[in-house]
Amino acid sequence: MQISPSHQRTCPLCGDIAAYDELADLYYCGHGCDSFAPLMPDVYTLMCFGPSGVGKTPELNAMCDFYLRNRRPIVVLGFDDLTSSIRKPLNAYCQERLPEYEASGLATLVDCYSSLAGVAE
Repeated sequence: MQISPSHQRTCPLCGDIAAYDELADLYYCGHGCDSFAPLMPDVYTLMCFGPSGVGKTPELNAMCDFYLRNRRPIVVLGFDDLTSSIRKPLNAYCQERLPEYEASGLATLVDCYSSLAGVAE
């Protein structure tokens, strides 16, 4: 089955066009360089929790970067921090492209403190 150019995805590691598995409805890198891509569906919700220092933030930032590079929207809900604190490390993972992703509507960051603090975030 041919995939239309508007539905094609690229591998964030090698940059080649990702393969598509019709049965699983998943995109994956056929070159073997992106082992986690087949496990990531197009739409899902993930809640990550655990003790400090186990790598939750880097892993989530890497997953967000993967989705954004493949033009798939994300919403990040921060329950214990302002979006300004979430934005800096995520922007580093996205190679300083987070403002572009936010402006295009692909990335949305939401926190529970900004409205209480009177900050437009």
